[in-house]
Amino acid sequence: LVLYSANEGRVDYASLVISDPNGSSTGWGVADLPLVAVLAALAGALSAAYTVAADFFGSWRRRPGAWTPRWLASAMGTRWGMWLDAVLGAALNASMQVLLPAAFGCRAAPTTSNEYGPDGSLNVYTGRRRGLTSSAIYVPRTFVRYSCEPGDFSEMATLMLQNEEGVVKHLFARDELYSEKLFTAPVVLAFLVYFFFIASVTFGGAFPAGVFIPNMLMGASLGRLFGFFAEQVSPSVNKGTYALIGSAAMLSGFTRMTAAVTVIIIE
Repeated sequence: LVLYSANEGRVDYASLVISDPNGSSTGWGVADLPLVAVLAALAGALSAAYTVAADFFGSWRRRPGAWTPRWLASAMGTRWGMWLDAVLGAALNASMQVLLPAAFGCRAAPTTSNEYGPDGSLNVYTGRRRGLTSSAIYVPRTFVRYSCEPGDFSEMATLMLQNEEGVVKHLFARDELYSEKLFTAPVVLAFLVYFFFIASVTFGGAFPAGVFIPNMLMGASLGRLFGFFAEQVSPSVNKGTYALIGSAAMLSGFTRMTAAVTVIIIE
C-alpha cells in the first residue's frame, strides 16, 4: 500500500488515498463529502433497482408467471429450453456488443503523460527530483480501435470489447494522466444502461454469470457519470475517484458487506 521514495526512505503520500498536508493530488477533499454522500445514495438506489430487476428475471425463469404462454413455460424447464435460453442470451449480448460501438463515433487515442518512465515504472515525486521505484509496475490500458482509423479509438468498444479488469482500470483512471478526457458522458451513460439491462435480463439463466463484476462496473459507470456533474460544482474533482466510490457504494448496497467491500475496492 505504501511506496517509499527512492533514495530518501520516506513515505510517498501521492500513492495514498488520503488528504495530504504536503499538497499532493489525491482526487478528493473534505469539501467533496456532500457530493460523495449524494453519489452513495444514487448508487444505493441503482443497486436496489438492479436487485428488483434481477430477482424478477431469475424468479421468472424458475417459476414462469401465469402471463407466460403455456408452451413457453413448459419448454423453459426442459434441457432444450435451457439450451435455447443460453443461446438467445449469448446472441443478445453479442449483438449489442457489435451494434452499440457502431452507434458512437471515433476519437484520437489519448496519450499518457510523463507520469510513467520509459521502462514502464511509475515516476514517484521525491520532492527535489523524480525517482523510479521498481515496485511500481505500470499495466498499460487498451484503447480498442474497432472500425476507427489508425491512431483513433472507439470509446464504446473500449468499454465493451475487453475483459472486466481492463474496463475497471479505464473507469477508475485519472484523467490528468492522459492528454485528453478519456470518455464522454453519453458513452458512459449508454454503457451503464446496457450493462444494467443485460445483467438483469440474463440473471438466472442456464449459463455462468455472476453479480459481483456487474455491480462493480455499474457502480463505476454511475460514479464516473456523476463525476461530470461534480466537475460543475468543483472543477478540481477527479472522475476516477468518483468511479471508485460509486463502485464500492453499489456493491455495498447489493451485498450489504459495506466494510469488506470498501476494503476490497480500495485494494
